[in-house]
Amino acid sequence: MTRVLAGLALLALLAAPMAAQETGVDGVMDSLAGLWARADAAAIARLGAVAGIEMEVDGAPTGPLAGRKMVAELRRVFANRETIRVVPSMTARVVGADDRAFGEFTWEVRPSGASLPERSTVFVALVRERAGWRVSQIRLLP
Repeated sequence: MTRVLAGLALLALLAAPMAAQETGVDGVMDSLAGLWARADAAAIARLGAVAGIEMEVDGAPTGPLAGRKMVAELRRVFANRETIRVVPSMTARVVGADDRAFGEFTWEVRPSGASLPERSTVFVALVRERAGWRVSQIRLLP
């Protein structure tokens, strides 16, 4: 019985990276847009590349960041902003590089104390790792 359970656990571990790799770039960007709309900093950070995520907000680059540092940076980005909507706009693979892709979505927010919404473009660079497509860069563009 113990061997059967151990075998099933091993199969689950082996299948997980394969299932993650089958998720296409569009699927990852759709998931990321949903997480961004909910300001789920911890879940976004878990989508980060092994080397971490490079961030650029207001022209100031930081990173690469991972773990708690990435979560803190994302929470800073989401602070004092009420998300109105997030709309995925495009995804593409980098020509000549099967392990690189990018995408964008529009982030419409209402800053604290403001009556008019603001729009930003969120650029996301992706890299394909063993665990599937992972976020390597996030740039918040005006």
